Amino acid sequence: MRAIISRSWAFARRRVSGVYHWCDSGVASWYDFAVAIAEEAVSLGVLASSPPILPITSADYPTAARWFRRAADYGVTDSQYNLAILFARGIGVEQSMAEAYKWFALAARDGDADSAKKRDEIGGRLDQQALQAATQAVQAWKAEPQAESAVQVKAPPGGWDSSATPAPAPAPAPAPAKRKATAPGPKLDLATPR
Repeated sequence: MRAIISRSWAFARRRVSGVYHWCDSGVASWYDFAVAIAEEAVSLGVLASSPPILPITSADYPTAARWFRRAADYGVTDSQYNLAILFARGIGVEQSMAEAYKWFALAARDGDADSAKKRDEIGGRLDQQALQAATQAVQAWKAEPQAESAVQVKAPPGGWDSSATPAPAPAPAPAPAKRKATAPGPKLDLATPR
């Protein structure tokens, strides 16, 4: 089965390389790639019939912004970064460089280097008053506490890996053999060939 999938993957990659088209986002379409893999899987008998693969016809940026905002409010760094991008570009939200600064600064505070660079870029464009207000918003911001049920998951009976048998303990390493003391002999001459 692994060999079939490997051949399918190689075939699909070659086939799809000729049918990629460029989307408005500048990225090659994954839709064509998914369709080619599904068709190849059907032709090899890996799938009985091609699954429905629907293209994404338009982006719903306002919905994306709402979801990024919900996750960003919980302190999810990637969502803070993505939300900042949307605010900086005015995509799905009203453009606000001060809000973009705030979210980049919060993501940078958690160690995201790209966010720190973008925070500094935007900070250079803001007037002193807007920069001060955004900085105060960052300092006052606190992540929403996550529900206990979201962060604590009770282990199933028998544990998470109940089907796996525990690995046997490694055998102790044998003690090194003791060498007998030898009488000093003539030194080996490495310059003389044998």
